[in-house]
Amino acid sequence: MKVSELDIYILAEDYAGFNSVGLLAQHGLSILIKVTTSNERSRYILFDVGQVGDTIIRNSEILKLNLRDVSTVVFSHSHYDHTGGMPEIVKYMGRRVFLVAHPDITKPVIHVGKESVRLNIGLPYSINELKNVVPILTRDPLEIAPGIYYLGEIERDESFVPKIEGLYTVIDGKLVRNTVRDDTGIAINVEGLGLVVVSGCSHSGIVNIVRQACKIVKENPYLVIGGFHLIESKDEFIRDVANELKRLGVSNVVTGHCTGLRAEYILSETFKNNFTKMHVGLHIHLKSKK
Repeated sequence: MKVSELDIYILAEDYAGFNSVGLLAQHGLSILIKVTTSNERSRYILFDVGQVGDTIIRNSEILKLNLRDVSTVVFSHSHYDHTGGMPEIVKYMGRRVFLVAHPDITKPVIHVGKESVRLNIGLPYSINELKNVVPILTRDPLEIAPGIYYLGEIERDESFVPKIEGLYTVIDGKLVRNTVRDDTGIAINVEGLGLVVVSGCSHSGIVNIVRQACKIVKENPYLVIGGFHLIESKDEFIRDVANELKRLGVSNVVTGHCTGLRAEYILSETFKNNFTKMHVGLHIHLKSKK
């Protein structure tokens, strides 16, 4: 299935931008996706919900977007800055919604750093506490709406996985390294253009996410948007990522959040005018060229 029209709205991001009047930034990510199929029926998907739901609600109202149109929420992974806003948003919606995510989002996430220890940077609530939420927790890919594909657990080429230190979880009573296997993304198949790949933090590697999207949908990538988690990566690794995205056929890159300033600079050098820095209020409109 393909969509004939796609609208992407950034409702939460670390950077407010320079012309986002009245909109509020936060450390986190939330992206509203509207797709229209050939029969002119529209569907709304909310990808991640930031860490503060009230801010996302405020931003949506300023942008004249109605979150009550959302039928499905997708979590890219469990971290609080992508999942924390859910209680406020679900209450605001006032309707039943599906929640699609990897089953590992329910596991504890512990961070032990050089200067701090945080015992829970994962879900700041239990899914069972959320009223009107129907969880669909799966490792397998799933077409969640016509032309929109949840990518499931990402197959990893470790040479493209960004390093992240100090993360742990608990399995069978033992403290073990957390490799964030729940990190995933979605792909939208736009007729005449190709795939729009949406990521949250790309702990599994943005290259691996794009590869999996192409494998599942059997289309070429057109645009990649989201956080790439290259903020702690070395320049050589960042350049390898940028060059591989180019080799895979990616035409446009929109990124921010955890990507990091050096990585944004390198990506902008690689993609030139086809690089866009993500910010709250950014609106991307794509239409079938067929």
